[in-house]
Amino acid sequence: MPRVFSLIYEKGPLSLRAAYNERSRYLLTVREEIAPFLPLYSGSFGHLDGTILYSIDEHFKIGF
Repeated sequence: MPRVFSLIYEKGPLSLRAAYNERSRYLLTVREEIAPFLPLYSGSFGHLDGTILYSIDEHFKIGF
């Protein structure tokens, strides 16, 4: 079961966002070529990303 966590902060010209997504192991194929009759699974993994934005004015933003 996937898990998703997000944090968002916006006040004035500053905008911050952080998100973490996690995916558990899942089935890729029911039969692998190297070891016949065995299913092939993907490993579980997580992904973290974030954004920082600062508004100079209403037409221009700086971001990382």
